[in-house]
Amino acid sequence: MDGELTKIEGFFKEIILTAGSKIREFYIKKNYKILPKADVNDALTTSDIVSEDFIINKIIKKFPKYNILSEEKGFIDNNSEFTFVLDPLDGTKEFIRNIPDFNVIGGVQYNGEMVLGIVYKPMTEEFFWSRINSGAYLGKRKIHVSKISDLNKSYIYTIIPLLSTKKNISDLSWKKLSELNRKVYRMRGMGNTSSAFCLIAKGSFEGYVNTIGLIKGLWDVGPSIIILKEAGGTISNLQGSIWKPERDLNKGLIASNGLIHEKLINALEPV
Repeated sequence: MDGELTKIEGFFKEIILTAGSKIREFYIKKNYKILPKADVNDALTTSDIVSEDFIINKIIKKFPKYNILSEEKGFIDNNSEFTFVLDPLDGTKEFIRNIPDFNVIGGVQYNGEMVLGIVYKPMTEEFFWSRINSGAYLGKRKIHVSKISDLNKSYIYTIIPLLSTKKNISDLSWKKLSELNRKVYRMRGMGNTSSAFCLIAKGSFEGYVNTIGLIKGLWDVGPSIIILKEAGGTISNLQGSIWKPERDLNKGLIASNGLIHEKLINALEPV
Protein backbone atom coordinates (compact mmCIF):
# COMPACT_ATOMS: atom_id res chain seq x y z
CA MET A 1 0.00 0.00 0.00
CA ASP A 2 2.79 2.48 0.88
CA GLY A 3 4.37 2.55 -2.56
CA GLU A 4 1.07 3.10 -4.33
CA LEU A 5 0.00 5.71 -1.77
CA THR A 6 3.21 7.64 -2.42
CA LYS A 7 2.33 7.81 -6.13
CA ILE A 8 -1.21 8.91 -5.30
CA GLU A 9 -0.04 11.52 -2.79
CA GLY A 10 2.11 13.51 -5.20
CA PHE A 11 -0.51 13.34 -7.93
CA PHE A 12 -3.43 14.31 -5.69
CA LYS A 13 -1.62 17.24 -4.08
CA GLU A 14 -0.88 18.69 -7.50
CA ILE A 15 -4.43 18.48 -8.85
CA ILE A 16 -5.95 19.83 -5.61
CA LEU A 17 -3.64 22.85 -5.89
CA THR A 18 -4.59 23.34 -9.53
CA ALA A 19 -8.30 23.04 -8.76
CA GLY A 20 -7.84 25.58 -5.97
CA SER A 21 -6.23 28.01 -8.39
CA LYS A 22 -9.25 27.68 -10.67
CA ILE A 23 -11.61 28.29 -7.74
CA ARG A 24 -9.62 31.36 -6.66
CA GLU A 25 -9.83 32.83 -10.15
CA PHE A 26 -13.60 32.24 -10.33
CA TYR A 27 -14.00 33.93 -6.93
CA ILE A 28 -11.88 36.99 -7.72
CA LYS A 29 -13.40 37.56 -11.17
CA LYS A 30 -16.93 36.57 -10.06
CA ASN A 31 -16.93 34.39 -13.15
CA TYR A 32 -19.51 31.78 -12.12
CA LYS A 33 -23.25 31.11 -12.02
CA ILE A 34 -25.41 29.87 -9.17
CA LEU A 35 -27.19 26.64 -10.08
CA PRO A 36 -30.40 25.10 -8.67
CA LYS A 37 -30.04 22.31 -6.13
CA ALA A 38 -32.66 19.98 -4.67
CA ASP A 39 -31.56 20.65 -1.08
CA VAL A 40 -32.58 24.24 -0.32
CA ASN A 41 -30.11 24.33 2.58
CA ASP A 42 -27.22 23.69 0.21
CA ALA A 43 -25.70 25.68 -2.64
CA LEU A 44 -24.16 24.88 -6.01
CA THR A 45 -22.29 26.94 -8.59
CA THR A 46 -20.62 26.36 -11.91
CA SER A 47 -17.33 26.62 -9.98
CA ASP A 48 -18.22 23.44 -8.04
CA ILE A 49 -18.90 21.61 -11.29
CA VAL A 50 -15.76 22.79 -13.09
CA SER A 51 -13.56 21.88 -10.12
CA GLU A 52 -15.18 18.47 -9.67
CA ASP A 53 -15.00 17.59 -13.37
CA PHE A 54 -11.35 18.63 -13.52
CA ILE A 55 -10.35 16.51 -10.51
CA ILE A 56 -12.39 13.45 -11.47
CA ASN A 57 -11.16 13.47 -15.07
CA LYS A 58 -7.56 13.62 -13.86
CA ILE A 59 -8.15 10.72 -11.45
CA ILE A 60 -9.84 8.57 -14.10
CA LYS A 61 -6.99 9.20 -16.53
CA LYS A 62 -4.23 8.40 -14.01
CA PHE A 63 -5.92 5.80 -11.76
CA PRO A 64 -8.86 4.39 -13.76
CA LYS A 65 -9.35 1.34 -11.53
CA TYR A 66 -9.88 3.23 -8.27
CA ASN A 67 -13.17 4.26 -6.66
CA ILE A 68 -14.23 7.90 -6.39
CA LEU A 69 -16.61 9.45 -3.84
CA SER A 70 -17.51 13.06 -4.62
CA GLU A 71 -20.17 15.43 -3.31
CA GLU A 72 -21.95 16.09 -6.60
CA LYS A 73 -21.19 12.95 -8.64
CA GLY A 74 -21.67 10.51 -5.77
CA PHE A 75 -19.89 7.14 -5.65
CA ILE A 76 -18.08 5.72 -8.67
CA ASP A 77 -17.57 2.08 -7.66
CA ASN A 78 -14.76 0.15 -9.34
CA ASN A 79 -14.53 -2.46 -6.58
CA SER A 80 -11.10 -1.18 -5.57
CA GLU A 81 -9.25 -1.11 -2.25
CA PHE A 82 -8.51 2.58 -2.90
CA THR A 83 -11.17 5.31 -2.89
CA PHE A 84 -10.57 8.96 -3.73
CA VAL A 85 -12.80 11.21 -1.59
CA LEU A 86 -13.31 14.81 -2.64
CA ASP A 87 -15.27 17.98 -2.14
CA PRO A 88 -14.40 20.23 -5.10
CA LEU A 89 -15.64 23.38 -3.34
CA ASP A 90 -16.24 23.07 0.38
CA GLY A 91 -18.01 26.21 1.58
CA THR A 92 -20.01 27.12 -1.50
CA LYS A 93 -22.36 29.38 0.49
CA GLU A 94 -19.39 31.37 1.78
CA PHE A 95 -17.97 31.48 -1.75
CA ILE A 96 -21.23 32.99 -3.04
CA ARG A 97 -21.44 35.46 -0.14
CA ASN A 98 -17.94 36.77 -0.83
CA ILE A 99 -16.59 35.26 2.41
CA PRO A 100 -13.08 33.89 1.71
CA ASP A 101 -13.45 30.78 3.88
CA PHE A 102 -13.78 27.89 1.45
CA ASN A 103 -11.64 24.89 0.57
CA VAL A 104 -10.83 22.25 -1.98
CA ILE A 105 -10.76 18.93 -0.13
CA GLY A 106 -9.30 15.58 -1.10
CA GLY A 107 -8.70 12.33 0.70
CA VAL A 108 -7.84 8.71 0.02
CA GLN A 109 -9.27 5.65 1.74
CA TYR A 110 -7.63 2.24 1.74
CA ASN A 111 -10.04 -0.56 2.59
CA GLY A 112 -12.34 1.96 4.25
CA GLU A 113 -9.66 3.71 6.32
CA MET A 114 -8.67 7.28 5.54
CA VAL A 115 -4.92 7.25 4.84
CA LEU A 116 -4.41 10.64 3.18
CA GLY A 117 -6.09 13.98 3.76
CA ILE A 118 -5.72 17.34 1.99
CA VAL A 119 -7.45 20.65 2.71
CA TYR A 120 -6.41 23.56 0.50
CA LYS A 121 -7.62 27.10 1.23
CA PRO A 122 -7.27 28.96 -2.09
CA MET A 123 -7.60 32.50 -0.72
CA THR A 124 -4.90 32.16 1.96
CA GLU A 125 -2.98 29.50 0.02
CA GLU A 126 -2.77 27.37 3.16
CA PHE A 127 -2.18 23.75 2.22
CA PHE A 128 -2.99 21.33 5.06
CA TRP A 129 -2.25 17.68 4.53
CA SER A 130 -1.56 14.47 6.37
CA ARG A 131 -0.62 10.91 5.62
CA ILE A 132 -1.41 8.15 8.09
CA ASN A 133 1.27 7.65 10.76
CA SER A 134 3.31 10.54 9.30
CA GLY A 135 2.07 13.61 11.16
CA ALA A 136 0.14 16.65 9.92
CA TYR A 137 1.56 19.52 7.90
CA LEU A 138 0.82 23.06 6.78
CA GLY A 139 2.85 23.19 3.60
CA LYS A 140 6.23 21.82 4.63
CA ARG A 141 5.86 22.73 8.32
CA LYS A 142 4.76 20.07 10.77
CA ILE A 143 1.85 21.21 12.92
CA HIS A 144 0.44 20.14 16.26
CA VAL A 145 -2.56 20.93 18.41
CA SER A 146 -2.23 23.43 21.24
CA LYS A 147 -1.22 22.49 24.78
CA ILE A 148 -4.03 24.42 26.46
CA SER A 149 -5.88 22.18 28.90
CA ASP A 150 -8.30 24.59 30.60
CA LEU A 151 -11.71 25.36 29.15
CA ASN A 152 -11.53 28.93 30.44
CA LYS A 153 -8.49 29.50 28.24
CA SER A 154 -9.89 27.73 25.17
CA TYR A 155 -11.17 28.99 21.82
CA ILE A 156 -14.12 26.86 20.68
CA TYR A 157 -15.50 26.71 17.12
CA THR A 158 -19.23 25.98 17.03
CA ILE A 159 -21.85 25.11 14.45
CA ILE A 160 -25.07 26.92 15.38
CA PRO A 161 -28.65 25.92 14.47
CA LEU A 162 -30.14 26.97 11.15
CA LEU A 163 -33.58 28.27 10.22
CA SER A 164 -34.34 24.75 8.94
CA THR A 165 -33.23 22.98 12.15
CA LYS A 166 -36.15 21.31 13.91
CA LYS A 167 -37.37 23.41 16.85
CA ASN A 168 -36.72 20.81 19.56
CA ILE A 169 -33.18 20.22 18.29
CA SER A 170 -32.54 23.94 17.88
CA ASP A 171 -33.79 24.78 21.38
CA LEU A 172 -31.67 22.07 23.00
CA SER A 173 -28.63 23.09 20.98
CA TRP A 174 -28.91 26.73 22.05
CA LYS A 175 -29.21 25.64 25.69
CA LYS A 176 -26.07 23.54 25.40
CA LEU A 177 -24.12 26.28 23.63
CA SER A 178 -25.27 28.93 26.10
CA GLU A 179 -24.04 26.78 28.98
CA LEU A 180 -20.74 26.09 27.22
CA ASN A 181 -20.26 29.78 26.42
CA ARG A 182 -20.03 30.56 30.14
CA LYS A 183 -17.20 28.07 30.62
CA VAL A 184 -14.82 28.82 27.74
CA TYR A 185 -12.61 31.80 26.89
CA ARG A 186 -14.11 32.46 23.47
CA MET A 187 -16.75 30.71 21.39
CA ARG A 188 -17.09 31.44 17.68
CA GLY A 189 -20.07 30.44 15.55
CA MET A 190 -18.93 29.64 12.02
CA GLY A 191 -19.91 27.12 9.38
CA ASN A 192 -17.03 25.13 7.98
CA THR A 193 -16.07 21.90 9.72
CA SER A 194 -12.92 21.19 7.70
CA SER A 195 -11.65 24.72 8.37
CA ALA A 196 -12.36 24.17 12.06
CA PHE A 197 -10.40 20.92 12.19
CA CYS A 198 -7.43 22.57 10.47
CA LEU A 199 -7.54 25.47 12.94
CA ILE A 200 -7.43 22.99 15.82
CA ALA A 201 -4.66 21.01 14.11
CA LYS A 202 -2.41 24.07 13.89
CA GLY A 203 -3.18 25.19 17.45
CA SER A 204 -5.36 28.24 16.74
CA PHE A 205 -8.48 26.75 18.35
CA GLU A 206 -8.80 24.13 21.08
CA GLY A 207 -12.18 22.63 20.27
CA TYR A 208 -15.15 22.22 17.95
CA VAL A 209 -18.75 21.51 18.92
CA ASN A 210 -21.52 20.49 16.53
CA THR A 211 -24.72 19.56 18.37
CA ILE A 212 -27.03 19.44 15.34
CA GLY A 213 -25.33 17.26 12.74
CA LEU A 214 -25.34 18.86 9.28
CA ILE A 215 -22.49 16.69 8.01
CA LYS A 216 -23.62 15.79 4.50
CA GLY A 217 -21.07 13.13 3.68
CA LEU A 218 -17.61 11.72 4.24
CA TRP A 219 -16.20 14.31 1.81
CA ASP A 220 -17.14 17.00 4.37
CA VAL A 221 -14.97 15.70 7.18
CA GLY A 222 -13.00 12.54 6.30
CA PRO A 223 -9.85 14.21 4.91
CA SER A 224 -9.72 16.83 7.68
CA ILE A 225 -10.23 14.22 10.40
CA ILE A 226 -6.94 12.51 9.55
CA ILE A 227 -5.21 15.92 9.59
CA LEU A 228 -6.66 16.62 13.03
CA LYS A 229 -5.76 13.20 14.43
CA GLU A 230 -2.23 13.21 13.02
CA ALA A 231 -1.73 16.63 14.65
CA GLY A 232 -2.60 15.08 18.02
CA GLY A 233 -6.30 15.89 18.14
CA THR A 234 -9.33 13.85 19.16
CA ILE A 235 -12.79 13.42 17.66
CA SER A 236 -15.87 11.71 19.09
CA ASN A 237 -19.65 11.76 19.03
CA LEU A 238 -21.46 13.86 21.63
CA GLN A 239 -21.34 11.01 24.13
CA GLY A 240 -17.57 10.59 23.83
CA SER A 241 -17.58 7.39 21.78
CA ILE A 242 -15.54 6.94 18.58
CA TRP A 243 -17.18 8.94 15.80
CA LYS A 244 -18.32 6.63 12.99
CA PRO A 245 -19.70 8.23 9.81
CA GLU A 246 -22.05 5.35 9.07
CA ARG A 247 -23.68 5.87 12.48
CA ASP A 248 -23.05 9.47 13.54
CA LEU A 249 -23.07 11.49 10.31
CA ASN A 250 -26.11 13.57 11.27
CA LYS A 251 -25.88 13.29 15.06
CA GLY A 252 -23.28 15.90 15.89
CA LEU A 253 -19.66 15.59 16.94
CA ILE A 254 -16.96 17.04 19.15
CA ALA A 255 -13.33 17.60 18.18
CA SER A 256 -10.51 18.98 20.27
CA ASN A 257 -6.82 19.10 21.03
CA GLY A 258 -7.45 16.06 23.24
CA LEU A 259 -6.57 17.89 26.44
CA ILE A 260 -10.00 19.48 26.87
CA HIS A 261 -12.08 16.73 25.28
CA GLU A 262 -13.67 15.23 28.38
CA LYS A 263 -14.25 18.72 29.76
CA LEU A 264 -16.09 19.69 26.58
CA ILE A 265 -18.32 16.63 26.79
CA ASN A 266 -19.07 17.27 30.46
CA ALA A 267 -19.78 20.95 29.80
CA LEU A 268 -22.50 19.99 27.32
CA GLU A 269 -24.17 17.38 29.52
CA PRO A 270 -26.59 17.45 31.17
CA VAL A 271 -28.68 20.42 30.15
